[in-house]
Amino acid sequence: MLGRPAPPRRPDPRRAQDPLHAGPRHLDLFDLARKYPLTGGSVRNCVVRAAFLAAAEDAKLSQDHLMRAVRLEYRAAGKLSESGPLE
Repeated sequence: MLGRPAPPRRPDPRRAQDPLHAGPRHLDLFDLARKYPLTGGSVRNCVVRAAFLAAAEDAKLSQDHLMRAVRLEYRAAGKLSESGPLE
């Protein structure tokens, strides 16, 4: 099958439902990463939590949803400060 080109790939409809692919240009992820250093698992938890917050409001994922999710993740981890990690 070397001489035959591959058929064009169709867009995956699940990616359109993924909140981070719904228009991340309005999200400042670098600012969040700088202010709140988190492990990979905590980042995932924050994104999932933010997606649920947005879905509960029937809204697109926003910076506010991510900020609230990060704060909730910090509280869940026992870090009471919202300005950064407690050491």
